[in-house]
Amino acid sequence: MPALRGLARSAAALAAAFVTTVLSAAPAAAVVVVPDAPAGSERAVATVHPALVRVTGTFWGWVHNREGSYANNGEPYTFVFTCSGFGVHPDGYIATAGHCVDANDWSVREALVQAAAEEVVAGRPDLPLDEVFRHGLAAWAVEGETPGAPIMSEIRVTGIAGTSPDGLLARVVDDRPSGQGDVGLLKVDTTGLPTVELTTGPGPSVGTPVVVAGYSESVGERITPGATPMFEGGSVDEVVTDGGRPVHRTNITPEVGTSGGPAVDDSGRVLGINSVRTSGAGLFSLVVPVSGFVELLGRNGVRAELGPRDLRYRDALDAYRGGEYTDAIEAVDHLQQEGPTHPRIAQLRSEAEHSRELHGDASENRLTTIVFWGSAATGGMILSAVIVGLLVARRRRPRPVVMGPPPHPPFPGPVPPPAWRPGPPAGAPVHPYGRRPPVLGRAPMSFDGPTRKISTAPDGRDG
Repeated sequence: MPALRGLARSAAALAAAFVTTVLSAAPAAAVVVVPDAPAGSERAVATVHPALVRVTGTFWGWVHNREGSYANNGEPYTFVFTCSGFGVHPDGYIATAGHCVDANDWSVREALVQAAAEEVVAGRPDLPLDEVFRHGLAAWAVEGETPGAPIMSEIRVTGIAGTSPDGLLARVVDDRPSGQGDVGLLKVDTTGLPTVELTTGPGPSVGTPVVVAGYSESVGERITPGATPMFEGGSVDEVVTDGGRPVHRTNITPEVGTSGGPAVDDSGRVLGINSVRTSGAGLFSLVVPVSGFVELLGRNGVRAELGPRDLRYRDALDAYRGGEYTDAIEAVDHLQQEGPTHPRIAQLRSEAEHSRELHGDASENRLTTIVFWGSAATGGMILSAVIVGLLVARRRRPRPVVMGPPPHPPFPGPVPPPAWRPGPPAGAPVHPYGRRPPVLGRAPMSFDGPTRKISTAPDGRDG
């Protein structure tokens, strides 16, 4: 059936061309990219970054011995502590580590005694520094400008959008030093502070993935909102105790300056507060459960919450990650009209514009997909109808009459059976070759015919 095979080949070619055409017109999938993030933590990074701040503590202390002799010619020693923090309430409340802001924390006292011991050894090189340092911790007093006064301090917060490069002075509302929880609550004079959400419960368990965020010491004592923070992913290795309180040790390699920053889950919710510690083996990272900080908030009548701008920013993030880039752009524009915004928010708008140019909005793609598959289905039905119609028309076409030779005439009558020679009489022996054997002892026979005589004499001649 060459014609039918040709029709099938034509239909297959038409179908292949149709599929190629519609597939080339299918909408491309949207791709969402968030930079500066460990794998799988893009949402956490984008959510937390605007709420991060630099916390810089400057401490002044006068060191004297029991006899009242002051080191440094009676002048104070100055110690600067750089840490991180994050907003927890739009009205200017900030979370950080307690040892970053508590003037009475042992780390502050150790730093001031270390400075005095180095001065002593500079004048007496024969004295070992470590022995002088240990003696100073046991025997020297570290106080404020007058005997018995507390060590003086100033806490400054930088990195908040819309503030001066010098940042804002912060008031220490409350804190718990190292060994007693290591959490601190600050208050700065601002509104609309970007904030993050806190989790509830006892804290992460062993194996829980965490992302630690903060500003390392290398970015400086004071930063602008455009400074690049550190985001490091890892997990909880073990639960240990610090002053009788449970803390979580992670496998994250810490950096000095990130103490006080948040440790968050993959959605950006705070699991705990980072506390970088030192040991004989070097630095290690502890995560103080956020439950201790929630207790600190409660006893000071403060509640952690997201502000209207935080919620709008999260709407923009959701729209962006859902491929609705126009909605994300409009949400960011609204935020920028309300007041100063963090550079990360402007970056979100730029990424949304770029992604919209490449992929379009997801809702438009869905409509295009519906139209596309509807057209594909309609085209497929039309193609099928054409093929079926051609096949039906082919089957209904009348077949031509083919003329051949006339049939053979019938036999005139029955065919007679073949003539068979009669067999030997019953009981007679049958020779294998059908002849009777000669009878020995009888005379030769002769035959006289009507016209000639054939002799059977032994000499073979006629008589």
